[in-house]
Amino acid sequence: MRIGFIGAGKAGCSFGKFITENVRGEAGDAAVSISGYYSRTFRSAEFAAELTGSRAFEHAVDLVSASDVIMLTVPDGAVAETWQMIRDLEETNGKTFCHMSGSLSSLVFGGSNFAPDGRGRCFCSLHPMLALADKELSWRKLDSAYFTFDGGDN
Repeated sequence: MRIGFIGAGKAGCSFGKFITENVRGEAGDAAVSISGYYSRTFRSAEFAAELTGSRAFEHAVDLVSASDVIMLTVPDGAVAETWQMIRDLEETNGKTFCHMSGSLSSLVFGGSNFAPDGRGRCFCSLHPMLALADKELSWRKLDSAYFTFDGGDN
């Protein structure tokens, strides 16, 4: 599974670094990889990519194409706008979209839940019950954090 991040702030960097350092398959290989980051500022995407050993994308469509799961790790007030920016792209077909806002449900994606929509897309939200203080070190606290999850009846 390849995870891409739209948003290279505290949440995106922390969650990406945690996955990079902790998620392993049975053989010890990476069960999940980080495809990379897209951000309003390319420098932020470059920083996050360097932190996680992934790639910085100049265009959101390229990140969506390279990913199976797309995490929207933008500020709460930008989740709906960010989804509007990418939702009609053909490249979103068959992908899973998840935001990490603590104040929004998965309904921000247009009334859908984790069950696939007509284009094979799934939607959810995942939020750590933990303050993420910085981009570089907060990932170390995620192994003891509780998470809320929203996205359907399954």
